[in-house]
Amino acid sequence: MSPPCVAGLESRPGGVAFIAGDRGASQWSYTGTDADGRVHEVHGCDMFEFDGDRIRVKDAYRRVYGDIGHTAAD
Repeated sequence: MSPPCVAGLESRPGGVAFIAGDRGASQWSYTGTDADGRVHEVHGCDMFEFDGDRIRVKDAYRRVYGDIGHTAAD
């Protein structure tokens, strides 16, 4: 099942980022409200591998809080 379509996503303060050698990570979170007025929280992190001053690999992971079974088509 797809996560809900959330409009008006807003970044939340408190994210963390760091670089150690040729690797780095960032932590982030957003909140948003769907068309039915339900608030959803999305938390995630990005993992980076650098090649000089360029990003060679970026992997993103996220966790959605709330009813992810509800889709815009429901």
